[in-house]
Amino acid sequence: MIITLNTNLYTFDKKNWQPLYGAFDCYLNSTSLYLKNILNIDISDLTIYNFNIACSERTLTFNGTIPIEKLMEYLTEKLNIPVNKINEFEDIPSNCYFLVALDSFDLPYIKEDYQTRHQLHYILAFNTFTEIILWDPYHMSKIHLSFDFCKKSWLRYCSSIYLLGTPTIKTKPTSSPYILSLHDYESEYQNVYLFIKKQFDTYSKLQNSFGNEKKEMETKLFGMIRSILFSRLTYFTYQPRFENYEHIINQWRATEKFFFKIPLLTNGEIKFFDSLQDVFEMEISHLKNYSI
Repeated sequence: MIITLNTNLYTFDKKNWQPLYGAFDCYLNSTSLYLKNILNIDISDLTIYNFNIACSERTLTFNGTIPIEKLMEYLTEKLNIPVNKINEFEDIPSNCYFLVALDSFDLPYIKEDYQTRHQLHYILAFNTFTEIILWDPYHMSKIHLSFDFCKKSWLRYCSSIYLLGTPTIKTKPTSSPYILSLHDYESEYQNVYLFIKKQFDTYSKLQNSFGNEKKEMETKLFGMIRSILFSRLTYFTYQPRFENYEHIINQWRATEKFFFKIPLLTNGEIKFFDSLQDVFEMEISHLKNYSI
């Protein structure tokens, strides 16, 4: 059962708000906003649990965080928050918070995508019955849209909608990184490494192209690398003795820089992948020595 809220809706204080995750982790940013700023729940444990490495041949993406299905499981099993997954926009009840995936093409505050590029984008929303209020923590924007407008945008992807309740009993879970629950997490790093290699083969063939395809792929690759950097910065910030892990953050920053220098450096692509291999090995070493 979804427990509706009777509360003043959250307004961003841009001076004090910092996105915890990157652009490709929109559902994590929105869920963190709901937990931290609506329910006043400590998200420290979630930031620890939310450590992963994965890729998808279906969406041609790679990331360093848990999938949305595992995030919803965490809410229900660890935080006792009721979550109801629905697949029809008309089934959204009034006076309820929910996560919804709209098309960034329709969102005027996402200037790089508005009316130019289609991209699935999860946002925290609230149905007031007369309109939908949306909060986008990554872009630090709040917007009011009609029910019909949101439905039309949602129909682009028709992704599951998650109705969010309040916890039946507040708990303080203690979790390990999600990746440690996998049978062979070291092989996941190898899979992602080879997947990125494959993506770069395609990207390299576009180096002499001046069309939109090269720019779009470059933006996507950079966004995914930066999203992992954001997620690791959040993860290690919540670890004791952050200074012990600063070398991993610095290596991710170096990897990001090498990406942009590929066309400018001799053997630029080799240097990028050497840097990526180094940071993967640092993370594996951290995970092997992990203890709660």
